[in-house]
Amino acid sequence: MKRVFAGLVLLACLIGMDMMVGHRTLSGESVAAFDFEQKMMIGLLLPLSGERADEGRSAKRGFEMAAEGLRSWGTATFMVDSRCDPAYAKRAVESLIEAGSEVVVGALCPSVARLAEENLAAQGIALVSLDTGEVRTAWRADAYTEEKAGALADYFVTWHQDDYGAEPDHLSALAFDVLTAVAMELRDNAGDDQELLEHFRVMEHYGVSGVVRFRLAE
Repeated sequence: MKRVFAGLVLLACLIGMDMMVGHRTLSGESVAAFDFEQKMMIGLLLPLSGERADEGRSAKRGFEMAAEGLRSWGTATFMVDSRCDPAYAKRAVESLIEAGSEVVVGALCPSVARLAEENLAAQGIALVSLDTGEVRTAWRADAYTEEKAGALADYFVTWHQDDYGAEPDHLSALAFDVLTAVAMELRDNAGDDQELLEHFRVMEHYGVSGVVRFRLAE
């Protein structure tokens, strides 16, 4: 079983980087990109308005925190709002494709996840959804915390409080863990999205939310 301890390693990098370059976050609700040499792009799809917007904003905070360290890996992120509405999300997914996303993370809403999966698969792009509890095809993995931590990691809670003035919830922590794990696997296994997802089949990611696993289609 592959075990990944990415959260703590990433945090150590972030603390050093933050002291040197200052805090940076995703700006706005719809688009985010960073000014560094880009080597890979990860699309982020969340309901930032409409139904389940509160959950979307929680996940957004976790993605923002992870994105701090991913800059040093040459990873850019591009975020769009799905509104938890498949009709609206279709254009949002198209924009992620146009932006050159190599993998898309997020979704949250099952109906949007199904729409995104279908449209992304047609372009050879894998989807990693956040805890929707379902999987449809070989082009999708569903991330969840198999063994939840009794309490979120202290350093993550402190960091979240410093940045946002409030304690994080489990979804913020899961989003942080999943984006970190996806970026690591994408960096190490570039070029084949189906092979990328196969790596998730045997992964245990020891993150700030607990032990994160990935459901894949059988």
